[in-house]
Amino acid sequence: FSANFTVELSFRVKECDPATGEAYDEDDEGDEEEYPVEDLELNTTDFVSRVLQVSNFKNAWEAVGKTNEVLEKFELSQYKTLKEAIAAVV
Repeated sequence: FSANFTVELSFRVKECDPATGEAYDEDDEGDEEEYPVEDLELNTTDFVSRVLQVSNFKNAWEAVGKTNEVLEKFELSQYKTLKEAIAAVV
């Protein structure tokens, strides 16, 4: 499977205060700009990674050990509901 995509970067340009990054005029919606980017070609192989031949994956996985494991917990405390957090992140 192969697919080609035409890619274009679309954005708005606003005048901003370089010290704060805030727009000079909050009501100004800015000027629309478009910038063509090279076409993108995707193949099935772009989503497949070659792996070493392992006769017993479970044993190989366990041999890596806990030293290479990372467990982290994150909190989105600024949102009051799960719906708000999902809307902001997604």
